[in-house]
Amino acid sequence: MNEVGVPSGHYVGQFDASDNIPAGVYRIAIYQQIGANPADSDPAIAQGELYWDGDQEITDSLTLDRLRQTLGAWR
Repeated sequence: MNEVGVPSGHYVGQFDASDNIPAGVYRIAIYQQIGANPADSDPAIAQGELYWDGDQEITDSLTLDRLRQTLGAWR
């Protein structure tokens, strides 16, 4: 990601889909781009955390499915 308007703290980039992102919790903010280019004044429209296992997002249902698979393997 590249910082826009150094030192602004505003970064622009795309999610790397080539499995290069290590497992962890990532904070994500989504901004609505008003003009032709991203700007620090663009309004934030959503934010949250992304739980990543190194291959895919961890969601409640995904975690529950994995737990069920693990418990099934113990029977």
